[in-house]
Amino acid sequence: MSPVAGLPDPAASRAVLIGVSSYQKMEPLPAVAGNLRRLRTLLTEPDLWGLSPRHCTVLSNPRSTETVLDAVHAAAAEAEDALLVYFAGHGLVSLKGDLYLALPSSHAERIYSGVSYDLLRSQLVDEATARSRVVILDCCYGGRALDGYMGSGARAAATTGSAGSVDVADSVAVEGTYVMTAAAATKQALAPPGEKYTAFTGELLQALEKGVPNGPDPLSMDAIFQHLRRELAAKDRPRPQQRARNGGTSIALVRNRWAVAEARRRAEEARRAAEDARRAAAEEVRRAAEAEARSGRATEARARSLLAAPEPTPGGGKRARWQWNAPRPLRLRRPGRVVLALSLVAGLLGGGTYLYVRDTEECATGGVAKVDSECVGVTDGRYVFTEGTYEVSRRIKNENDRVLHSGAPSVAIALMTSMTASDSEEQRRIQHKLDGALLAQQRVNGAAGKGPKVRLLLANHGREGAHWARVAAQLEDLTKVSSPLRAVIGLDADTARTNKVISRLAARGIPVVSASTAPGPAVTGDNAPTGVARVMADLDDQQRALVNTFADLDSQRSVLVSEDNPSDLYVKSLRSGFQQIVKASPFPPQTYPPSENGEQDRTREEAIADIAGEVCRQTPEIETILFAGRAESLRHFLNSLARSLSCARKDLTVISGSDAGRLTVDPRLDREGLRGPVKVRMQYATAFHPDAWQGPSAPKTGGSREALETLLHTAENRDGMSLSDDDIMDGTLVATYDAALTAVAGIQGAYREGQKLPDLAEVAANWSRLTGGRKVEGASGWICLDLSGHPYNKAVAVAQLDFVGRHPKLLTVAWPERRPPSKSCATPGA
Repeated sequence: MSPVAGLPDPAASRAVLIGVSSYQKMEPLPAVAGNLRRLRTLLTEPDLWGLSPRHCTVLSNPRSTETVLDAVHAAAAEAEDALLVYFAGHGLVSLKGDLYLALPSSHAERIYSGVSYDLLRSQLVDEATARSRVVILDCCYGGRALDGYMGSGARAAATTGSAGSVDVADSVAVEGTYVMTAAAATKQALAPPGEKYTAFTGELLQALEKGVPNGPDPLSMDAIFQHLRRELAAKDRPRPQQRARNGGTSIALVRNRWAVAEARRRAEEARRAAEDARRAAAEEVRRAAEAEARSGRATEARARSLLAAPEPTPGGGKRARWQWNAPRPLRLRRPGRVVLALSLVAGLLGGGTYLYVRDTEECATGGVAKVDSECVGVTDGRYVFTEGTYEVSRRIKNENDRVLHSGAPSVAIALMTSMTASDSEEQRRIQHKLDGALLAQQRVNGAAGKGPKVRLLLANHGREGAHWARVAAQLEDLTKVSSPLRAVIGLDADTARTNKVISRLAARGIPVVSASTAPGPAVTGDNAPTGVARVMADLDDQQRALVNTFADLDSQRSVLVSEDNPSDLYVKSLRSGFQQIVKASPFPPQTYPPSENGEQDRTREEAIADIAGEVCRQTPEIETILFAGRAESLRHFLNSLARSLSCARKDLTVISGSDAGRLTVDPRLDREGLRGPVKVRMQYATAFHPDAWQGPSAPKTGGSREALETLLHTAENRDGMSLSDDDIMDGTLVATYDAALTAVAGIQGAYREGQKLPDLAEVAANWSRLTGGRKVEGASGWICLDLSGHPYNKAVAVAQLDFVGRHPKLLTVAWPERRPPSKSCATPGA
């Protein structure tokens, strides 16, 4: 490893750490053992100093003076750049005022059995040739023998008389070195009972591990000293001393982690600011182009109105002209502008539509309303909830218009999901959901055969589903109109609130097809919701498939990292499954807090970074991390691994659930850092991978390549829409597409040609019949519903992120039941 500028070369440096925690005649100091372990770990971390463990000698409870002096002599002979000697234990002072470092057999009556600091100092002066020499003494030599103090008893009081008061730092100063001591002559170094470290070394370790705020980088000994002095004084603890010769205060042995983290934070802020500026500039360009287009259309409309103006009526008035059912262009809502919008009253009920002008501070009427600063409700594509979905909303509206104008029997399905986006990533996912539902609608309406035509409604229940009850009531009303609602799809957020929505709709008799991967409500008997189907392998199935795939995982080298959020069913289910995999792990589970606002975001990110650092420090003992958390938290974790020098040249495998698929197109993932020097394999279970049924080793059952090709061809043939790998890779589009296909399959199965449209109960009863020959050929795999509406033995792809490209590598197709389903796709009890 190349030395860091300003730091001594670790290869040419040595350290001797001496500590005595057990004494035969004096108070034991159990915290000293912790001092040695943690200090050695920190000094050998690559991002701090990177001293080789072979060059860091630890003497715990040495029995003789020779043992100590031999170790210091050997280190002094080898060190060329820096030499560090650290001692923690009792300090004793002779009647002449000479300092002795107490060994296990030492006590006040046998001071000579300790290590004379004069002998130690001679090693540093006469033998050492290192350019930088640092001595740190966490001991005292005066004071009464009190519980919790490093005093040595009756003779440990401050020496006065002919020798006068002896200052520790003065008495141990070595020419050309830096010396720091834990306490002054008349003070005692503190070892609080029950604490992990002694008072002085505890603050020293904290300064090394977290860094010194606003301190230099690398971190000079004087900067460390001043920081320790402030921290210990604030806690009313003994204040340290320092002495230096020949500029010793400027000696630096370690990086300042605070300064490093601050530089990264500022760089990230600058990057985000630049990205925000780029997006804002692009948005301004888009708005200008849109304004120009609107101006052109308005000019054209005025010209047409003048050409077609009616003759004046008697009295000089003009006849009002309303174009009922006349086609009008859709307008994206914009704050601060007057735009055209369509009333949903007639449109949602299958009748005519009209145009009206609205105040842009308000949402459209007739199905959409402003609640708590966001627009929620139901639309048929005439209202655009989310930036970036204008084009797909227009296509949905056009397809719905074709259905109504065809005169054929029709029903509606509603995509219910949050369509309130806070960033571009959410906008992209919402667009993919709308794309998936539209493509299923177009495929069904374009296919020959029986069954009613399908209209698609968009139901936005607000950010995190906050207004689900209001929207659920709207959907219930839409089951009673001429082109009635017959199923609700989507509901893909893996939260307890989502299960409430599903239960509410099912209780009202509305069939539901969920694209969620979270297990359904744990309710049985009369209270169990009926008419609920799912199309994706839930997390329980994913975990079973993962366990089958990683059956040989060494739990002794694995650790669980999890978000502490019991309300998130995705996190909860992942954690439960992973706990079974690592139940024999010697490493305790690591948890980080959830996030609800900006301040908590920072706390969560810092906690995740700390966990990543600890994992890096435990390698190679830790080889595998099972991560139970959302994609955003996973991104922070992976980025922290990439930026930790402690993980350099380490091999780590991170395993997570399907939400990790969102990282395939996340521009904030540090792909370059994850390619090296740290070697990370990010593997995850996903409900979809486009290569699952491709190639000679593809499963013969459970799905087909043809089903995915049908999806792609539908996109190309219907609207000239071309789907890229980025559009389908995270599975959002495919999951919504499959949910819509399944809903329509249930509707068509209950429909009888020439008879009335099927009612809600008839559609719900069809879920359990979608098996065997009536299975749904989903793009994500076969959907064979069991009696509870669960997709039995649904395929689970295990993939690995590609940090060079955006196409994750398929590792295998796994199965909850260990093997693919039979050709008949028979489900238990069917």
